[in-house]
Amino acid sequence: MMKFKTLERGLVDTLLYYCPSSQLFKLLKVLLSILIHSVFKYTAGRHNVFKVNGTVSTNCTIPPPNEALTTGNDVITLATPGRKWYICGVNDHCANYGQKLAITVLEEWASPAPAPPPPPPQHQHPVLLMGSRCLGISF
Repeated sequence: MMKFKTLERGLVDTLLYYCPSSQLFKLLKVLLSILIHSVFKYTAGRHNVFKVNGTVSTNCTIPPPNEALTTGNDVITLATPGRKWYICGVNDHCANYGQKLAITVLEEWASPAPAPPPPPPQHQHPVLLMGSRCLGISF
């Protein structure tokens, strides 16, 4: 089972669980290649983005202005595992409005889960099939 976790304002925003099957694995591999980029879209001049550490994020300490991303369409590549923190450095946006984001990038897994066994022969009556993390019903 793979988990993708996004933490926003300190709360879990998204948890994605999947059932290991070859088709779903291929789809998720494509989705994960898209998810390695985070795009911050905002009105330039009204907001900005700073990449910071956990302490700076918690305290909303604003770094020097030359470290800010300011285009309004800032793309950040999430290429390495670990925690990443971002804050808005305009006025009190971080401290009073919670404009900060923490992202956990998980380690990439080496290979797909083994293919599931072939389905059993069809029955005339419904049969409940239980796999190692999946639940299916055959009719």
